[in-house]
Amino acid sequence: MGVLVAVAVCLAFPLPRVDLGLRLHPWGIVLLVGYLLYDMYTSGVKVTRQIFVDHPHRAAVIAVPLRCRSDLMLAATAVAVSNVPGGSVVEVRRATATVFLHVLDADRPAALDAARRSVWRLEELTVRAFGTRDEIARAAEPPPPTPQPPAA
Repeated sequence: MGVLVAVAVCLAFPLPRVDLGLRLHPWGIVLLVGYLLYDMYTSGVKVTRQIFVDHPHRAAVIAVPLRCRSDLMLAATAVAVSNVPGGSVVEVRRATATVFLHVLDADRPAALDAARRSVWRLEELTVRAFGTRDEIARAAEPPPPTPQPPAA
């Protein structure tokens, strides 16, 4: 009896449609999954090598400004980045569309740049898999400039 009442209430008072901005692009999903699998494997091997090296590596937290500003794409990119070994998302700043990422290999500036490029690549693939046309166009633009730390 309760199920009938629930169905009747849902039919009599339907909820408004909510557009999350999520679009499914099958080829983009295939590319994202393939890249994630590849990146998880290669990053896992890299982290394993770092564990067995004699000298300790310096870790750092870096800011990576993203191109897409929608909540859904920020969250999806952060989740994709967190799934790859060697880096984890510490904070996502919605107002500036910035991801703060903890990276294990911060010995060289080139390693930090590579970490940023990896995040931007994951952002682009995530947006191509789930984004709107406007977001896909924005993700195809060059990455925003990154703040450089003061010279020591």
